[in-house]
Amino acid sequence: VSAGDDRLGTLNFATFALAAPEWRANLAANYRLDRHNFRLGVNYVSAVTDERPGRQYGEDGEDWVTTDFTYRFQLADDLALTATVANLLDRDPPKAQEELGYDPFMGNPLGRTFELGVKKVF
Repeated sequence: VSAGDDRLGTLNFATFALAAPEWRANLAANYRLDRHNFRLGVNYVSAVTDERPGRQYGEDGEDWVTTDFTYRFQLADDLALTATVANLLDRDPPKAQEELGYDPFMGNPLGRTFELGVKKVF
């Protein structure tokens, strides 16, 4: 048995663990006006260090910050429409020397996406 190792903030490529950013945070502001609801969210993932030798990029990592905006309109007490723009500023995930060019446990490659929803309560 050996002493543990602090792997927080590293890519953990050569271990059984996944990438472990030191910080993940979400902050949201919500404003409601009659039947209208506006929500702005900010998502943060701190950078990780790629500890492998011979890496091409990603050794210092890069923080990833995305912003989401949601508008909801309450048509009736039991019916609402929702529209969301996820990753509003179209931020790419940080590069990583992996098969996909990014770490799928740290970021999303889709960029800006649009979502529409209807909620009906029965």
